[in-house]
Amino acid sequence: MEPVQEAAPARTKEIVSWAMYDWANSAFATSILTAIYSVYYAGTVVPKDSAIRGETWWNWANAISMILVCASGPVIGAITDYTGSKKKFFRVFWLAGVLACTALCLVGPGDALLGFVLFIVANIGFGASIALNNAFLTELAPPEKMDRISSFGWATGYVGGGICLALNLVLFKVFKDDAVFAARLGFAVVGLWWFVFSLPAVFWLKERPATKPRPPGSSLVALGFADVFRTVRNLRQYKQLFLFLLAFLCFNQGIETVVSNAAIFGEKAAGMKGDDIIVLVLVIQGVAAVGAFLFGRLAERAGSKRVIGLSLFVWLGVLVFAFFTTSKGMFWALGISVAVVLGGTQAIARGYFAQLTPPARSAEFFGFFAIGGRAAAALGSLLFGTVSQLAGHMKWGIISLAVFFIAGMILLSRVDDREGKAAAAEAAPAS
Repeated sequence: MEPVQEAAPARTKEIVSWAMYDWANSAFATSILTAIYSVYYAGTVVPKDSAIRGETWWNWANAISMILVCASGPVIGAITDYTGSKKKFFRVFWLAGVLACTALCLVGPGDALLGFVLFIVANIGFGASIALNNAFLTELAPPEKMDRISSFGWATGYVGGGICLALNLVLFKVFKDDAVFAARLGFAVVGLWWFVFSLPAVFWLKERPATKPRPPGSSLVALGFADVFRTVRNLRQYKQLFLFLLAFLCFNQGIETVVSNAAIFGEKAAGMKGDDIIVLVLVIQGVAAVGAFLFGRLAERAGSKRVIGLSLFVWLGVLVFAFFTTSKGMFWALGISVAVVLGGTQAIARGYFAQLTPPARSAEFFGFFAIGGRAAAALGSLLFGTVSQLAGHMKWGIISLAVFFIAGMILLSRVDDREGKAAAAEAAPAS
């Protein structure tokens, strides 16, 4: 039996500093992953005559970085759990990500390999530092207050990421005659933003004592992977939850890959320019927030499973529409369509997973839910990049993602809603 440690009380300053890290790192998510660097790298950095297409380079970089984060996750988790060193590792990955992100300003046209490597390092720092920052949540408040604090961080991230993206839009307007300079200056702005607004978390988050006693003579690497295998075994005890997790891992591959390639697709298929894409991404963020709210209300009336299934049908329609998109007007319509289901699908999926999860195992299962989602997204990027490379156009990469949504719909249809919720409610408390 493992000892259970109550969450240590945290002052408001520490909670705010934790949420500020969402404000800080969301600049990387909006400006680097989505709106600016993805387009700049695929369209400007990678030479037009390159044997490997720009979007293929981009998707392979995404896949490699996510695979490395997932592969190292169990080891880092074990080290931090058994030694109480979350904050030390958080600082290492945060600083590595910030430095690599800032160094993207050195990447110019033709520097495909440099931009590839720097992005991988930055994305690893981004993903790993977020996971470590999330791990502090259980120490900041008792379970009944965690949803409120988590939502506060989520909302803070949307605002911070949007403001930084708007600043980059201003740069594109000011330096409208030199888009390359505006983009490179913007990467430095993102790195500086990420660094400065992370300082409260770096200094004010407290390291609590390790919660797990380390077995004598055991390897931390072995303990990390043993924890993962134990979680998988525990998940399989709940058939409906496990089925839904498989469905989520399928359709989430498609969602994450669409999001990471949306800006590149807009430029190549519809002729969208840098500032046009930034404006659209800002609009999408607002519409996605409203969509998440409306889908949440719909789920309360019709049931989460039905609404998720409906959203997956919409996603299939989005893929077909994207295949035929050739103009800016069509891409704007496509972007709004994505925004409507983007926030709703993922928000409801997370909520439905919670409904099927035994309360006593929520931390364990949600940790796997997060890591599994990243691993699945890596497969989506690999498929998209490879198909686009072989077929010679991104529209074939987009339509290939339909396989993930169809597989997700099939698995979702097999989930027995009542049985899953009953099993979660009847589960015995963890020792």
